[in-house]
Amino acid sequence: MRKSETTWTQLTHFRRTEMWGDYKKMHPFLMHAADRARHVVNHYFIVTCGWELEGHSPNSFHKEGKAFDFKIKQKTQGLVADAPFSHTNIFRLLMGIWWFGGIGFYPFDKGIDFHLDIGPYRFWIRTDTGKYLYGQDALDVLAEVESSFFMNTNRVYIREKRRIITPKNNNILLKGGSTTKH
Repeated sequence: MRKSETTWTQLTHFRRTEMWGDYKKMHPFLMHAADRARHVVNHYFIVTCGWELEGHSPNSFHKEGKAFDFKIKQKTQGLVADAPFSHTNIFRLLMGIWWFGGIGFYPFDKGIDFHLDIGPYRFWIRTDTGKYLYGQDALDVLAEVESSFFMNTNRVYIREKRRIITPKNNNILLKGGSTTKH
């Protein structure tokens, strides 16, 4: 049995038939870390991309099999099913798991996507305009997204010069701020 086949048989929550691209090129450490993260989060991870050569930045960890993208599907049974489900809470939880280096959150993509990789530590949010915000700028937007989801109005204005949030369609309109290419 080959090393990649051994890795896949040891996983609890993932199968090589999911959308990994070439599943044989996925890094074994990433696969075991993803399996543990899925257990910690206790919701389903729907893999949308693993190993892939196109559609990412030039130095993407996807090209080395060290990254994957996924959506979260809420569990409908079990202990966690009764707890409030929040993509922003899951992003915060993933940020605290030490074995991942890159943690990305795409709250404005259809279906809300996440990214995990085993590169150096960093975290980011991609805005509705496609800009990547890192570090404190990402946390600022995350806080605004969280507060907008809990408001019961059609339009909420965050009283800051740079941003306006409209929770009805989950848009953040950026008026400047720090951005970094991903």
